[in-house]
Amino acid sequence: MNLGARHPGTEAAWATGEYIRHELERAGCRVWTQEFSYRGVRLRNVVGVLGEGKGPISLLGAHYDTRRLADRDVSYPTRPVPGANDGDSGVAVLLELARALDQERLANEVWLAFFDAEDQGGIDGWPWSVGASYMAANLPA
Repeated sequence: MNLGARHPGTEAAWATGEYIRHELERAGCRVWTQEFSYRGVRLRNVVGVLGEGKGPISLLGAHYDTRRLADRDVSYPTRPVPGANDGDSGVAVLLELARALDQERLANEVWLAFFDAEDQGGIDGWPWSVGASYMAANLPA
């Protein structure tokens, strides 16, 4: 997958969410999403569920957005962050867990959460962890 930078609200970010949803479904997860907006930007969290109904929920999460500005890079502070590690590595680990975990052997229900808009803190007044904060405030019953 080569989508480049995945800034919140971009086509690349939305396509990444679709890719994650598709891969979770292929791995046998039940998938649900949270679509919401922040400052007029369309965002989406994607959650894959394994071992549904098997005891307490264990939640593992990663973000899939990339930072719009490399503001801490002294050489290129106005360039976007590619996100090959910060953003992609956590997503890769969770997708591999979705494939590797045996749902029949799980003792707990497992949620694999992929958050949007986590990595923009301090840019144009955005806070950190927008997607995770939204999920925490709007958990399904």
